[in-house]
Amino acid sequence: MSRHWSTTLILGLCPFLCAFVTIEPAAPRLEGRLFHSRDQRAHLDRRRFQTSTRPRAPERKRLSLDGVVWHGAGPALIWINGDLVEPGKQIRAIGTDAVLIQLANGKQLELRVGDIVEVDAQAGLP
Repeated sequence: MSRHWSTTLILGLCPFLCAFVTIEPAAPRLEGRLFHSRDQRAHLDRRRFQTSTRPRAPERKRLSLDGVVWHGAGPALIWINGDLVEPGKQIRAIGTDAVLIQLANGKQLELRVGDIVEVDAQAGLP
């Protein structure tokens, strides 16, 4: 008889015991922005504001004079950065292996074949 009583007690308490074993601790409550805790949001805000207040370095553009070809009485053929460019007011050949580039900011660059220079992109490249 006592055996029947203990079996009944164990079987009766089993659902309650299983409920306590499978309960997971509650996750921290997230307020405000989705999927981030308060500390995570503060960290993200600090990083965002730090990067936006830093002065940015001016963007640079690379110029390389790849070649100049003279042919007959026509204008010289000029290759800059691998592209054939048309000579004009801003780019003109000076000699057999050099060009003069007039920037919009008033500065002039003289490049010889094979020269590579970096210029501020805001200088007004042709």
